[in-house]
Amino acid sequence: MRCPKENPAHPDVDEACSAPPRVVISPDEPEYLVSVGDEQVVVRCLGKGNPTPTIKWTRKDGKMPSDITIRGPQLVIAKAKTTHSGEYVCTGTNAAGSDSASLRIQVNGRLDLLKVSDLQLQCLPPVSLA
Repeated sequence: MRCPKENPAHPDVDEACSAPPRVVISPDEPEYLVSVGDEQVVVRCLGKGNPTPTIKWTRKDGKMPSDITIRGPQLVIAKAKTTHSGEYVCTGTNAAGSDSASLRIQVNGRLDLLKVSDLQLQCLPPVSLA
């Protein structure tokens, strides 16, 4: 179906055919995402509506880390750090309204395991086995 352009003030929006945005976070709209340090995290915000909504990512505490990249609808963390942990909000906006969805990202520090060859034991006082 093709909608005629009827509003001279906003020729790109036909009020009879406009629809407010609906946004979901992909993959599978998780409410909570856990990552291990140094891994890449990519989250996508999918928006539908008429006209097509503009997507914006924010961090709930207002402090978006400078090393996070926003590529259109994607939020990309190249190497996740514990400082990236927090709640992120995706907002879709068009002439008919806005909608938002949020996601909590928890980044756990990488656990580096010691090799047995890296470990030396020293008993004090020295143990005599005689």
